[in-house]
Amino acid sequence: MKRSIKWVITITLLLIVVVLVYYKAVNGDKIIQDDTTVLSDKDKLLGKDYVSDFPDTVEDVLSKIDSNTIGEEMESDYPLTVCQVVSLFTKIQRSYYNEDNSEKELIKLAYMATILFDKELIDNNPFDEYFEELQDEIEGYQDDNRIISRVIVGKSSDVKYSTVDGKKYASVECIYYVQNDSGTMKNVTTYILRKDEDGKWRILGWQLYQPDPWEA
Repeated sequence: MKRSIKWVITITLLLIVVVLVYYKAVNGDKIIQDDTTVLSDKDKLLGKDYVSDFPDTVEDVLSKIDSNTIGEEMESDYPLTVCQVVSLFTKIQRSYYNEDNSEKELIKLAYMATILFDKELIDNNPFDEYFEELQDEIEGYQDDNRIISRVIVGKSSDVKYSTVDGKKYASVECIYYVQNDSGTMKNVTTYILRKDEDGKWRILGWQLYQPDPWEA
């Protein structure tokens, strides 16, 4: 009986080997290949289903702002915490400065950024002006061969909260490492956020502090 079991096991193993050899012959190296494709921040951001409905021109964005429909596509997936809002904004920034964007892609990314902004910040920075300044900044990065090599957003325990006139505010620091041919510069930016009527944290503004010169 044991001998019969051994024969069955041996035949089964032989059949498995034959199947694997045949599969490999038909499919080449697919049997051992993994999908190692790495998506950039821009690919991940613009790969969202709702992005297909985003405006394609500055004029389209302005019309959405005028009709108060800006941000409707992202509200269901809006980040929940202060750190998540800032983290998403930094991913958009890295896509601004580190990626080779078409004008259409840049408009969509800029539009996505404004969805994270407080209404007061949007009112004080019309999209056409914001987009023009953004293009100038990107051109400056490209001329200096600069990229944002690393971003560190503060932890939830680092967030400072306050209430002023019944409105809730929060602040958190974010460290940027900007690299070019001369080395790496460390910038610290403090983001100020305010909770809106729907309980969502929106970026009200930010302040840049450069503590050190170029670091090796």
